[in-house]
Amino acid sequence: MGILCRSDLSQDSKGVAAVIGEAQLAVGTFAVYSPLHVTPSGEVTFTSSDQHLPALLAKSPAPMSLFRYQPGETSEIQKIEFDEDSRELGDAIGMSSFAVSPDGTRVAITTKNGMTAIVTVATGQVQWIEKSRVEGGRDKPTWEHRPPAKPAWRTNDELTFATPPESSL
Repeated sequence: MGILCRSDLSQDSKGVAAVIGEAQLAVGTFAVYSPLHVTPSGEVTFTSSDQHLPALLAKSPAPMSLFRYQPGETSEIQKIEFDEDSRELGDAIGMSSFAVSPDGTRVAITTKNGMTAIVTVATGQVQWIEKSRVEGGRDKPTWEHRPPAKPAWRTNDELTFATPPESSL
């Protein structure tokens, strides 16, 4: 469990940073290496498990999902839903292999099997741009037991991502 926070910083003439304001935005269950992405408008995209408390300890943990905190007069947290079976995407989210486009409208996700998809945040539409799978299926550790490289956006229309050697690209 953790708290998603924001701090406003200021810098003095010597370049020393000082906290001038803090806000607690959300409470969630975050993965150890959960990345955060903040757009210039202040929207924060993050991973957390979607669960309700209190919960039984004997139950397996809820899978990780993508969420977006939207600031404003009526701040809210939106779960980013996918338009198709999201099991592969959910696994990747738990591994933190995602990146948000500079304008915040799309999220690129790379699965542990080397498949890469782009999700449109507003609609949940999933577009697979690399659907080659590493041999061995979804339960066999791949890429020498390391998670795949996180995709990266250079512009709103240019995405860079790694593929496994078996890729068709």
